[in-house]
Amino acid sequence: MRVQDVLDDGEINKIIDTHDQLERITVAAQTVLTRRLVEALNRHAAALGEAAKASDKYANRLTWATWALVLATLGLIVATCLKG
Repeated sequence: MRVQDVLDDGEINKIIDTHDQLERITVAAQTVLTRRLVEALNRHAAALGEAAKASDKYANRLTWATWALVLATLGLIVATCLKG
């Protein structure tokens, strides 16, 4: 049995038109979702970049603080040795 035996040409055309419309809607939705996903990933990448900059900034400060503590400790050791 063929489709043409069950449905008339008007019904077949409606089905084809509906199918075409659904395909266009699907493509449009995929385009919007893809664009939004790319935008979200770009914002996430920018946020990660800012976090990395902040982390580097505080890591540098921590390095200087560590060296200051090492020097203070050495100074205490020298002072203790000179007293003792």
